[in-house]
Parts: sequence; structure tokens; C-alpha cells
Amino acid sequence: MILRNVQALRAIAALIVVAAHIGSDYGFETRYLSPSPFLMKPWANVGAYGVELFFIISGFIMVTTSWNAFGQPDASRRFILRRFARIYPPVWIVSTFLLMLYLANPHAINAHGSGHIDFLASFLLLPQKDDPLLTVTWTLEFEMFFYLVFALALLFPRRSFPIFAGTWAALTILGNLLFRHSANAYLAFLGIPLPLEFLAGVLVGTFILRGKIRAPWTFTIGGTLIMLTAIFAHDRLAALSPEIWPVWIQVLLAIPLGALLYGIVCLERNGKLILPKSLDALGDASYAIYLWHVPVLGALGLVCGHLHVHGILGHLAFITIAFAAVIAWSLIFYHSVERPLTRYLNGLIGRPAALPQTTQRPVSTTD
Repeated sequence: MILRNVQALRAIAALIVVAAHIGSDYGFETRYLSPSPFLMKPWANVGAYGVELFFIISGFIMVTTSWNAFGQPDASRRFILRRFARIYPPVWIVSTFLLMLYLANPHAINAHGSGHIDFLASFLLLPQKDDPLLTVTWTLEFEMFFYLVFALALLFPRRSFPIFAGTWAALTILGNLLFRHSANAYLAFLGIPLPLEFLAGVLVGTFILRGKIRAPWTFTIGGTLIMLTAIFAHDRLAALSPEIWPVWIQVLLAIPLGALLYGIVCLERNGKLILPKSLDALGDASYAIYLWHVPVLGALGLVCGHLHVHGILGHLAFITIAFAAVIAWSLIFYHSVERPLTRYLNGLIGRPAALPQTTQRPVSTTD
């Protein structure tokens, strides 16, 4: 069963990140359009919430699609190979394009960063001190870390997974206490508590698979309202503790976002709410949207620089074109490159061996 609501949430998460990169201080509207008005400025701080949602959904998908694989022969190896096949090839394609652009004009890449790029770490999705070649791939460093830890968990029976997850959560918190100020890129990476968000998604998936479906409308509406409140109060909350709050507000928001995910999945399983199919299609291409939106926005920025766009209508027109261009190119890339390539590589890896049946019904997505 494909969960359309999960795919729709992935689309929403991707579009939130696009909106944030249009409205941020170094984004499309600020850098390339005339000084005012900045229509997308209110979205500048919202990108973190899209990343939050991606992480939580990732944890949910991994546990639900691997529910019967714990402790099974070869499950761990096949899992990590399929994750590598899903994540790395699209990153390498986009990063190769950006590398060629960087060699032609270094100032065209990561103009808001320090200028130092670790190319090997960028291609391998390893922690680094400065921005990677493709700025947004910093989140994929956490994705790959989660996949590696999850692959390790698959070596053991499912009954041991709660202990495994609890230990990882405790070590993550300890890492934040010990390493958050470290000058070493790898230790600093371990000092960021974002892996807790994946575990929130794992928890949601476990509840769903165990048939614990309660008050879905309450969780959906409550999670949404808390998230919206946090978005509007972002600056005020961050000012309370500027040293630690920016990252911990993300972790704390895993609670309402997890509640939203839980509620919306339960509503679909009960047949009470299914989000539009158009969002489902965008959810399929959400990874392409995430990887390509910065290069596409940059290309449009070059056009804006020659046209000197100004005024509300000019801003509205180019913002609309920006979203349309990102979506169109991402759909083309997904259907013509990403999906065929992933299917081909998964075919080389092979299908998992038949897994034992349980009373719980596994959930699947196109990821």
C-alpha cells in the first residue's frame, strides 16, 4: 500500500525548503531582485521545518519498510546498498554539474559561504567545517549516518530495537553536551542532536505498525497548530537562548511534526483524509526538488540580474516562475534520470529474500 499522505508531506517539506531559499538573506529574492518589497522574507526561517519533516518521514519510512527485516540474513547489506543507490547517484550528478560551474567561476558557488569547499567530502556526503559544494547536502550527511546506524540495527532481532534506539538517543544527547563546540568536523557533527528527529519518525512508524491508531484528527490539527505557532514565534524563541536554541528548537519540533505525521497517516488508513494526488506526484520527485532547487534558482537569478525586476508584480511574477521552474525541472529529472537509474541499480542489488509474515501490515512508499 502506498501512503499518499506521506508522499504529500514530502512534497510540502520540499516546497517549504524552496520557499525558505527564495526568501532568506542570501536567497533568490534578496540577491537577485530589486531591493523591495521582499515578499518571501517571512519564509526565511521556515526551511528548518521542512528539513525537520524530511528527517521524521525518513525515520518513519525506514522502520515501516524494514519492519520484517530485523535479524534476517543479508537484510542489513541489502538495505544499505539500496540506500546508497537511492542517495548517491543523484547527488553525484548535481554535484558534477556544480563542480564544472565552480571550475569556470568559483564565485558562482556558495556565494554566502567561506569560499572553502571540501570536494571529496561533498561527493561522499561526509561532515566538513564549511558548506559543501551543493549547500543543501549537509542534511544528507545526517541521512547517511542514520542509514548506517539503522543498517547496524537490522543485524539484530526486532525485539532488541527499542534498546538500540534508546541507546542511540542517549549517545546523541551526550554527544551534544561534549562536542557541540568542537573544531573537529566529525566531532562537531556528533554534537548536533538532529538524529533524534529520525528516531521520532521511527517511533511514529512503530505505533502505526502495532495498530495504535487513536484520535487522528486531534494529532493532525494539534501538531499543525503547534508547528505554526513555533514558526511565527521563531525569532522570539531563539532570542531566549541564542547559543543552544536554534538547533534544539528543531529537535523539539519533532514532537508536533511527529504528531502531524502520525495523525495524517492514521486518517488515510481509516479512509478519512487523503491529500491531493498532485502532491503525491510532487512527493515522488521531492528528492529531485531538494537537490536541484538551488542551481535552478541561481540560473534564474542570472536572468533577473539582466532584467532589473522590481515592484510587487515583478516580484510575484519571478517568484511564481521560480517555483514553476524548480518543479518542472525536478519532475523531468525524476522521471527521466532518477527513477530509471534507481530501478536499474536496485535490480543489480536484487530483491530481499522472502521475509516472515507478521500480524502487522507493513507500510510502503516509493522511496
